[in-house]
Amino acid sequence: MKDFNKHIKEVALLGCARKPLDTNVLPPSILHLVNQNKRDSEEERVLDALTLHHFYRLAGQLPPSLSKATSPTPIEETQPFVSDGLLDILDKLLNYGHGNKYALLSLWLDKVLTNNEVIPATHIRRLLQFGEGSAIAVRRKIKSVTGNKGAWIIGFPDRFFSNYEFSTDVQNLSWTEGNYEERKLVLEDTIKTDLSAAIPLLQSTWNEDSIREKLAFLKLFRNHNAPEISNCLEGFYQEDFKYKAKEKVFQKKCRREIVEQLLADSNSRLHQQTLAALKKYASSEKKGFIFKKKSMGWSFPENEQDDFWNGKNMLSTYGWEAENVDIGLYRTTPHYWLACFVESLPFQAWAQVFEQDETQVLSFLLKHEDFQTKVRKKSVSYLLTALVKNATRYKNQALILKILPLIDYHEGIELLPFLSAENWEHYMLKAGRVALQSSSLNTFKKTDQAHWSLDFSKAWLKKLAELLNEKRYYGDYSLGESAGELMHPDMLPQIQQFHECKSTGLQLSDFWQRHVYPPLVDGLKFRIALQNT
Repeated sequence: MKDFNKHIKEVALLGCARKPLDTNVLPPSILHLVNQNKRDSEEERVLDALTLHHFYRLAGQLPPSLSKATSPTPIEETQPFVSDGLLDILDKLLNYGHGNKYALLSLWLDKVLTNNEVIPATHIRRLLQFGEGSAIAVRRKIKSVTGNKGAWIIGFPDRFFSNYEFSTDVQNLSWTEGNYEERKLVLEDTIKTDLSAAIPLLQSTWNEDSIREKLAFLKLFRNHNAPEISNCLEGFYQEDFKYKAKEKVFQKKCRREIVEQLLADSNSRLHQQTLAALKKYASSEKKGFIFKKKSMGWSFPENEQDDFWNGKNMLSTYGWEAENVDIGLYRTTPHYWLACFVESLPFQAWAQVFEQDETQVLSFLLKHEDFQTKVRKKSVSYLLTALVKNATRYKNQALILKILPLIDYHEGIELLPFLSAENWEHYMLKAGRVALQSSSLNTFKKTDQAHWSLDFSKAWLKKLAELLNEKRYYGDYSLGESAGELMHPDMLPQIQQFHECKSTGLQLSDFWQRHVYPPLVDGLKFRIALQNT
């Protein structure tokens, strides 16, 4: 057998042309069968020999014994089982063929978890298999609804369902002994439930944590301003991540992350020092004889050795690059640094810098001639991208609403998840074809409301019908799936009527009937059945 294994590796490495199969290394019974099968090529003979050799090795072996000790007492569930109605919906979902199956499964799991129920043993393996490819958030829900019997199956030594080998109970996870993902869950849960305890927890293993773990843990404190957090970050900033002439990439990334969080906190020392420095270069003066209005200005220092606007200060203090990273976008290196400040500081801070209201400051940053650059032969402010990132970072809905009309609809997609449902619908009604892309629809904020309003659903269907009459429209094959998750349930009769009476007259009737209508109607029916159960 060893000779055959060695020989077959050589054949595979060199190829049958250079190293033909030597039948002398085969057992007589396998050799007889290989010769009996007449093959057209040497490669097919090699595959025959491999297949027969595999089963030859397995012949006579006993099945593996169960290594896991079985419990003499049956496994009982302490929670009630789901209703027959919910189980019928699950049966249909397990045979669901559209791409949004995991999104609909998540809705079903939410219903079961809200009822504090578990599924019967007859459905555990099927549900575990169905959800193996889903996101970890969905798999956590699946593990929770499978109960004690599901936990026993997942813990089986043969690891049939290794994708579910994680704890769903954060309280039972260990900060000191857990793996990377488990520790992140523990810290994240502690930040949400008891912010004052999160810092001591982080500090308890800080010296043993890797630099990558430290960066991941630091990011969890974003948007959580508190004195104890600022004090801790200040300590890390002054000691652990103090600038060094030769430092590793993640060292710089950690300092930059700490800096951005300190700049976000108006009470931090770095925030206040930075604002005081920026005010020296901003100007605001009254102009006009009768109705005096404040006029804003900005001036970069003429001296390259300026104490603030220099590469060493920006790198050591803020972790930003010492040189211009995009000479096509930023005229000089200080322009690049200004964009970094615009991106990192809360937008309210710029109103303090210029001593103006936010609307005037935004207009100045976007329209002042010193901030203009050419993009695709069009003059735009190089600070626009930084403002978009600022609005995204701080989830500043007021700023988002002011920026959206100034940018292309395709560029605005990254801002849409932070809009309220009402503002989202208002924007999408004007967004043209962007409103008919699944990537745009998936930005709808379900925390505000579970689905679109009825008026928006009607307007969206009308817009879709108009577009499907254009021959030049290239359809989004996930459009029906996304709409099926979000459209108002009362739209089902209208969609069915549209399909029966008007769909055949569309220019792109085939696209509607094959890619939009089936997942759209199936998604609506699923949600209606779930709502009525």
